[in-house]
Amino acid sequence: MVSTRSHDTEVETGDKRPAAEAVPSTSHSSKRHKVDKVVKQPKDEDEGENDAAPAQEGKEEAVEQQSDEATKGESAGGDDSKSGAAAGKKPDGMVEEKRDEEPQGDVVEHKAGQGETLSHLPKVDADRKHGIIEKGFCYFVFRPKVEVEHPESLDDVSKFHLILSPEGEKLHRLIVIGKKALPDAGESTRPIWGQVSSVADDLKQFKEGLGAYTYETKTLGTRHQPGARVAAAGAYVLHTTEHPPEHSSNASAVYHTHFAYEIAVPHEMGEVQKGLHIEHEGVFTLQVKNPDSASNPIVGNQPESKHAQFPPELKHLFTTKFIPANPPSLLNYPGAELLLVPSKHSASQDIGESAEKELDQEEKALEKDIEKQENGGGAAGEARKVLKEMGMEGLAGAEALQGHWE
Repeated sequence: MVSTRSHDTEVETGDKRPAAEAVPSTSHSSKRHKVDKVVKQPKDEDEGENDAAPAQEGKEEAVEQQSDEATKGESAGGDDSKSGAAAGKKPDGMVEEKRDEEPQGDVVEHKAGQGETLSHLPKVDADRKHGIIEKGFCYFVFRPKVEVEHPESLDDVSKFHLILSPEGEKLHRLIVIGKKALPDAGESTRPIWGQVSSVADDLKQFKEGLGAYTYETKTLGTRHQPGARVAAAGAYVLHTTEHPPEHSSNASAVYHTHFAYEIAVPHEMGEVQKGLHIEHEGVFTLQVKNPDSASNPIVGNQPESKHAQFPPELKHLFTTKFIPANPPSLLNYPGAELLLVPSKHSASQDIGESAEKELDQEEKALEKDIEKQENGGGAAGEARKVLKEMGMEGLAGAEALQGHWE
C-alpha cells in the first residue's frame, strides 16, 4: 500500500517563519481574525534555554511527579464514575452540554504557532471511533544545545521533537517531547509531557524553524543555535481499543488510545536512537490535557493567548483533566498539552495483529518513498534520501540517521 503524501507535491509557499514563532493574539476579541501578513519576529525556540539548564531539569522532575499523580487521579475518577453507568449515563465527553463561545486567537495560513489556528484545517469531526483512527508517517528530530556544534551524547541535546504527517491530510504537526526522549516502561513508569508546537500545510514550513540561527544576548553577546538533526523516520498509527469495557462511563477506558510506530530508517538502532529511546517498534498511550486545567510547570507560565484554541465541538469532550487523543483532530491545535504514558506491552499486544499489519504496510510505503530519492547508496546515502523526502535537505548532517553522535 503506497500512500500519497501532501508534502511530496506541495510547492514552496514562501512562508519562512520559524516553528516557535507566534503571531500576536487578539485575545480581547470574541471574533477570530485571519492574518494576511505577519511581522517577522526573532527566533526564540531555544533561546536562553541552555543558560538555565539546571533549573529546567528541576522543573522536568516536578512534571514527572505531577503527571504521575494526575494519571493516577484520573484512573481513580474513572472507577468512581461507574455508578453513573448503571443509571444509563453515556461515557464522559458524550453528554450534551451548553456550547462555549468560539475560540479566540488568529487564523493563519501555511503555519500556525501556539495560540493560532491553521486556516484550512479539515472539518472538525468530534465523533470518537474505535480501531485505527489515524495513520501516517512520523519523523523524530532533536536539536543540540546552544553553541554545541557536534553533540556527543544526550547531555548535548536541547529539545526532542516528533513530526506527524497524517495520511490524506494537508497538514503536519510538530510536537515537542519532554525529558528529551520517548517514554520507556523499562526505565520508568512515569508519563512524559508533550506539547503541539506548530501545525503547517507543508513539511518545508518547519525547515527554517528547525535550522541554525544566531541571536544576541545582553550578557553573553552573540549566541549560535545549531540546526536540528533527524534521528529516525517511520510510520505510525493512532489506535483506540476495539474491546472497551462494558457499562463503563470512564471515557479514558472506553476510548483508550495508543500511539504505535515502526521505524523505516535507520535499519539498525544506534547510540543516538538508544539515547532517545527510539526502538524499531514502539507504543505508548497518548492523552490530551484539558486546556482549562492547570498546566505542568514547564509550560504553565505561558499566557492564555498561547493556549490551544479548540473549537466548541472538541472542547466539550474535556470532562476530566486528561482525555484520550480521540478524535485525532485534538492534535491539530498548537499549544495542546499532551501526556505520553509508557506501555509495558508490545505493539501487537496493545493495538492487535490487524492494526500492526497495517502499520507495517505504512512503514514499507515510506521505505519505498525514500528509495525513490536519488542521493547515493549506503547508510549515508539513505540518510540523505530521508532528508530529501522530507524536504529538509541541508538541514543538518546525516550522522544521526546513521545512529552516530558527532
